[in-house]
Amino acid sequence: FVCILQSCGSIGAIQKGQNIHSLIIKDELLDQNPVISNALLDMYAKCGMLIEAREMFDDLPRKDVVSWTLFIAGCAQLGQDDIVLNLLKKMIDKGSHPDSTTFSVVLSTCSHSGLLGKGQILFEMMSTHFDIIPTLEHYNCMVDLFGRAGSLSNALTIINDMPIPANGTLWHTLLGACNKWGYDKLGKLAFEHAVKLDVNDASAYIYLSNIYATLGMQKGASAIDYEI
Repeated sequence: FVCILQSCGSIGAIQKGQNIHSLIIKDELLDQNPVISNALLDMYAKCGMLIEAREMFDDLPRKDVVSWTLFIAGCAQLGQDDIVLNLLKKMIDKGSHPDSTTFSVVLSTCSHSGLLGKGQILFEMMSTHFDIIPTLEHYNCMVDLFGRAGSLSNALTIINDMPIPANGTLWHTLLGACNKWGYDKLGKLAFEHAVKLDVNDASAYIYLSNIYATLGMQKGASAIDYEI
């Protein structure tokens, strides 16, 4: 049942998922296995049925970090940014500690919503309050957050200060920000690092081409020098 529900959520097969839900109720499995309840919650959330997902969440006799994270991710998927942040606060207040996945979802929400200050606070909280070591995914969220805000110097500082090597995804994120704001010199540096990791990185070449094409259409466009 769990595997089928995961498949239904992945392809949006809500009718099939609801049929499985009926079978689960008929077999009286909901109270026996919290994994099935979480799978149903996840399925409804991924299919955009937030009311049903909320009902599953509210009916859980015990909400663990997986339950909280699945519901938070469902809200984030539907752009319910305020609900995402409120749920995180409520989760912490209830004594359930967010994990690495929870912070990935919330930081991504902050990035897409332009919540720069909130994102910085949450990123710091990861290690100071919950002893979570940031992963490349978390760093990428922060680079994206600074990049969307136009604070590319801070985005570069994040990469420079990382205790782990940057991967292609990070450099692509920085390249995308350079393309948006027209920073050709920083874009060239990001491009050089990306192709060092993969000389056949087509996306890196496209990003750099777009940066130069954009600047070519902007008379007097200024660029900023950066060192790495």
